Amino acid sequence: MLRANGWIRPVGLPLVLLLACACTRSPIGAAPSPSPRSGLQPPEHPYGPFPYASTVQHDAFDAFFACASDHGVRYEGPYADANGEGVLIKLAPGQHVTNADRDRVSKACPQFVIATLATPPAPKGKNSRNELRQVLHDFASCVRSHGYPSYPPVPSAPDPFDELGEMSFPWGNPAFVRAASACIDPVRGYVLAP
Repeated sequence: MLRANGWIRPVGLPLVLLLACACTRSPIGAAPSPSPRSGLQPPEHPYGPFPYASTVQHDAFDAFFACASDHGVRYEGPYADANGEGVLIKLAPGQHVTNADRDRVSKACPQFVIATLATPPAPKGKNSRNELRQVLHDFASCVRSHGYPSYPPVPSAPDPFDELGEMSFPWGNPAFVRAASACIDPVRGYVLAP
């Protein structure tokens, strides 16, 4: 994760600063249209709304924001990055977060890792797909052995990204969240791998 001016970017996607220049042209002889602002103006919202790829991703982001807030850290987002290929979140106005706060939220709120994992593009190549499939199966097995024995096996699909989209993540169940927290590090390693 990279941090800059309160923004957090997962998975190392390029961050582009967007500037907007509002230029108007009036036909010859026509009076220029009134403009409350003139010159170079930064956009009010440089990043667009985030286009969720799946219910798993949407639910995981919602659960992460709630979990982080329960642990004293409020975020805004998610937002689409400038290329539309990644996701950004931002600390809410007035939030001052220490490394200890970030660590506490990271340990208590595994939802962010799952939401990031569910962010396209899907892994390319046979080895990447096989690695994702193994990460998902290891996660499910670990959750079952860490206090949530009823967690179902990973659904079978030709593409492991589709398997992820069909998995169950009962974020409202504290036993599941504790088990997922205990099992999230290998998933985090896969998500943050270069």
